[in-house]
Amino acid sequence: MIIQNTQPVVIAQVEEKSYPHFWISRIIIEAPKVESGRVHIELSPYNSETKEILHSSVERIHIEDIWSAAEENLEIRNAISSIIDAVNVIKNPQN
Repeated sequence: MIIQNTQPVVIAQVEEKSYPHFWISRIIIEAPKVESGRVHIELSPYNSETKEILHSSVERIHIEDIWSAAEENLEIRNAISSIIDAVNVIKNPQN
């Protein structure tokens, strides 16, 4: 999955390579109880033209209490709702 990278990672080699996007390499949502849940996301620099993913430089996003974050921030609440909607579509695709 592509995410726009506002600060592209550039690796200097024989030829310069630029990674203007991020690739979501891992999303983990742990919600063992209704009242507790956390999210861990890993983003790797990505070049959509060359399809190259730079796995040696990973940015990590971690939210320890996703439900509190969703209560405090409308955008996080909408993002969590979108994830739930996506899971419902993937689980029950309509032909």
